[in-house]
Amino acid sequence: MLTGIEIANLTLSIFPLVLKGLDFYLQLAPKMKEIKDYQEVLVCVVRELKLKKARFENTCEFLLEGVLWPEQLAKLLDGNGWSDLQFQEVLEMCLRPNAAQAFTDAVTDLRKPLNDLAIGL
Repeated sequence: MLTGIEIANLTLSIFPLVLKGLDFYLQLAPKMKEIKDYQEVLVCVVRELKLKKARFENTCEFLLEGVLWPEQLAKLLDGNGWSDLQFQEVLEMCLRPNAAQAFTDAVTDLRKPLNDLAIGL
């Protein structure tokens, strides 16, 4: 049987361990909240990117509907064929030549970073 002094001694020896655990929790809790907030922001960014992709695809379909075959349009939406000279001529018929070049330049510049981002997500 334990005496009062032994129980007090045991309690006092466990108390630093409890304090250490609470201290660890107090340091970890804000970091966990940051991670949760980061995940929520990342979900919003992914949603926005999906929305932008849908808008881009809709713009391409609206712009090139009736001008390209569906297979050609699908190829473009997969990121291939933007630098094709034949496609450039078709696009210049739909847009002004400067606008067509700016459009294809923007798509070409954005393609690699967006693909890298999609692979990373």
